[in-house]
Amino acid sequence: MRLAIFLLLNFLLPTASEAQQGTQKIVQVGAGEYLTTYLTNEGKLFVTCWKNGKYQLAKLPVDSVKAVDGAQYTNVALDSNGAVYVVGIHPNGVPYAKHVAVDEDGKPFTGNSKVYGWFQGYLTLKNGQVYTWGEDLLKLNSGVQITTPRALPLPAGKTFKKLVPLTMGEPCIVALATDGSVWKYAKSRTAPEKVKLPAAARNIAGVGAAAIVVETATDLLAWGYLGTYLGIEDMGNTPRSIKKKWTAAGCVFPSKELVGNYNTLHIIDANDNLFGAGENVMGEIGNGKENANWKTSLPNSYAWNWHHGQLITGPVQIPGKFKNLCTSNTIAFYFYVQDMGDNWYSWGRNKARSLGTGISLVPDDESRYPNALGVPAPTLVTPLTVKWKLHKRITQDFEPLPLSNAGVNQYIRTTTATLDGTGSSLQGGKIVKYEWSQISGTPAQIVSPGKATTIVANLAAGTSVFQLMITSDKGVTARSETTIVVTLSNQ
Repeated sequence: MRLAIFLLLNFLLPTASEAQQGTQKIVQVGAGEYLTTYLTNEGKLFVTCWKNGKYQLAKLPVDSVKAVDGAQYTNVALDSNGAVYVVGIHPNGVPYAKHVAVDEDGKPFTGNSKVYGWFQGYLTLKNGQVYTWGEDLLKLNSGVQITTPRALPLPAGKTFKKLVPLTMGEPCIVALATDGSVWKYAKSRTAPEKVKLPAAARNIAGVGAAAIVVETATDLLAWGYLGTYLGIEDMGNTPRSIKKKWTAAGCVFPSKELVGNYNTLHIIDANDNLFGAGENVMGEIGNGKENANWKTSLPNSYAWNWHHGQLITGPVQIPGKFKNLCTSNTIAFYFYVQDMGDNWYSWGRNKARSLGTGISLVPDDESRYPNALGVPAPTLVTPLTVKWKLHKRITQDFEPLPLSNAGVNQYIRTTTATLDGTGSSLQGGKIVKYEWSQISGTPAQIVSPGKATTIVANLAAGTSVFQLMITSDKGVTARSETTIVVTLSNQ
């Protein structure tokens, strides 16, 4: 009987062979808590499942997907017809896609334009109106689960184009209208309230429920329950300018992307540069720092007490050029982003296969030592083809290896570039040596091969690969590579 069940489950598990053969490319990542999905250019959605005694990629049973967002334990997907699916993995390891067929009035739930995960609830935009179901975070149903999508009141004459669901502290929904007005759905209130702003908004974001962020044509404003995450007072109700803090770090406005997760805010600026600020207890900022060493609190799981506002980092730049930043506000402590050549990078808390690195803690260690394999800077990943393996069981004398980070790939039109290894890190120790070398391409000049950051000159047209080797204070080494692609104007 056990053999029959085993064979049946493996028969039911959708194949991922197309993705693994390299016929598809990731275009979006659904970054939920304990569930990460990968949307491809062919409208297919993939997830990492347990099969045949190991973790491997599987296709979710839904097609023609055009958008996905993370929730807790699940993701929510939107297909090309505007139909909505809640996707996840059954306890037996088989992935599922549950079609949300009708709304609260029994009408077909199609024509949706955007989807959002909201802890254990979900949101969509349909004809500019908000629909919600799942956990009743706003207490609209006396705290009882809302089983089918319910339409929320829409301000007269307004159409919403973007939502920001916030989960920490006091859950709420922030909505951006097509005319630049901003509205807030708060707990136990039927209708949204208009946010008083000095000018129309061009974009909105949120940090958990710590702070609401609005970008106007000339300013960057924030306020909220934990404003100290972004350098302003807590419990504030009045939008305050935080733009100077970001411009001082080098951020150039208007931004191209404005994205918050549970405890940080990230901005991709007008020049494709990435900046981050907020709480950096799990390497979420991406600057190579993980402020809390997980080993300092053993045998406890964390090196801090989960109180709000600890280990705050002001706006800092993460080296490289980026686009398409993916995360969520559903207690997500990690990110994905693309370089300008469409390669994907991830960083943050490396739990539940969330980063696509190919290395997973065993289940018990995910609870005991969830930060043991954290990645504090954008690191190249290939989730559709990576082969997974389980890390050996962690003991209290476990010493994490140093993490060499040679930086993101570069695509330039000059013969000079900067190699930046400052994303390299080591928990519970220090890096004592950096060594840059060139491993392929026409020989170039590495000006300071023994420094974390160095100029490389005399680059020729074409592709060159450089390696960074770091050495820890215990004599342990680690290596990583980065690629520079040069296209000269006369080509």
